Amino acid sequence: MSAVFGEPVTSHGVTVIPVAEIGFGFAAGTSPEAGAANTGEGGGGAGARPRGYIEIKDGTATYKPLRGPWVNVAVPLTALLAGTVVPLLVRRLAKRRPR
Repeated sequence: MSAVFGEPVTSHGVTVIPVAEIGFGFAAGTSPEAGAANTGEGGGGAGARPRGYIEIKDGTATYKPLRGPWVNVAVPLTALLAGTVVPLLVRRLAKRRPR
């Protein structure tokens, strides 16, 4: 895998350079049967996905990764769930503890 940089875009003194990750894959094979015609089959593929951007502002370059949209939901939901469930579990375990 490697990174690919897009064309820089400049506006209001800020330059943004898009960054994507690309990957390639190839496969080939032959027939496992003895005496069969040697007709190989194969295939290949390529893919690209955005990973972030480089922001150049006031002479400083900073890489900013793109987060998946699920992160904006999963992290607060997990914190809320932990804040609700953990105290209940602590109370329940404290009641079971012999004195």
